[in-house]
Amino acid sequence: MLQELKWIWRHPPAAGRGLNRLYYTQGGRVKENQNGTRLFDIDWDICAILDACRYDFYKSYSDESDLLGRVERRTSVGSSTPEFIKVNFKDQTYPDTVYVTANPQFYFHRDLTGPTFHACLNIWQEQWDEDLQTVPPEKMSEAVRRVAVEYPQKRILAHYVQPHVPFIGQFGRQTFPISLTEGDGESWSAARKFWPSVRQGKRDTSREHLRKAYLENLEVALESVIPTLSSLNGKSIITSDHGQLLGERIKPIPIREYGHPAGLYVDELVSTPLHKLPFESRREIKRGTLANEVNRPGDSVVEDRLNALGYTG
Repeated sequence: MLQELKWIWRHPPAAGRGLNRLYYTQGGRVKENQNGTRLFDIDWDICAILDACRYDFYKSYSDESDLLGRVERRTSVGSSTPEFIKVNFKDQTYPDTVYVTANPQFYFHRDLTGPTFHACLNIWQEQWDEDLQTVPPEKMSEAVRRVAVEYPQKRILAHYVQPHVPFIGQFGRQTFPISLTEGDGESWSAARKFWPSVRQGKRDTSREHLRKAYLENLEVALESVIPTLSSLNGKSIITSDHGQLLGERIKPIPIREYGHPAGLYVDELVSTPLHKLPFESRREIKRGTLANEVNRPGDSVVEDRLNALGYTG
């Protein structure tokens, strides 16, 4: 609790968030959402993680689009990607799984997790789109299809970025353009200051526009993810590491929140989809050796990518 109180003292404008975090983490004693389900407690051969994907948005889109399969609610162990990684991967080994990721967070926390998977492919290094300041879902899907052929006897864990910012759909790009400079000339990357600027009222926007751009990002992702998983042999699921706050008032301090802060285990952040796709046969899974990285980027590249996705700064 002392650490949390020091944080509140150093960030007075964010006092409400700090007090809410104290509430959900029981004074800082709880390091995860204890009502959550861990990823590897679910049965799957291929799993696509859609970063920052809310259950309610996914379910609504599924119902309107009449997606095949069954969409259920799954409660996540955390409200941020670092929490999700630490709880699911720390002190765990999965030599039967290949991790294909467009998010640099696992690499950033590699010293904490240690060797975890049979192989880890950092797609955010090789398929980064400088214009979009992220990895587009179609590039991730190309990698997933390639890995499924290269590792026919391994489970595939594919971590997509979308619907996480930056917004890459037509409406999202027009309404929230991806820029590397602000009006005052201060350097920033696409999402680095996005949610803080919204939270502090420095960005001229509306919650309606945020929700529309967020849903569009989800649609862009699913247009690539579902055909990809449906084309592969095995039992496939789509889920998320955590949800997303888009201006909802949370409890007990009723402030409007945005983004996905750690330690806030509210429904919008921990209720994620669990979409079980139809399948005809399972992959024949066999264990292998452990090796975290197939490709090792430089630290400056990691920092740049994390900044672009809004994790640092």
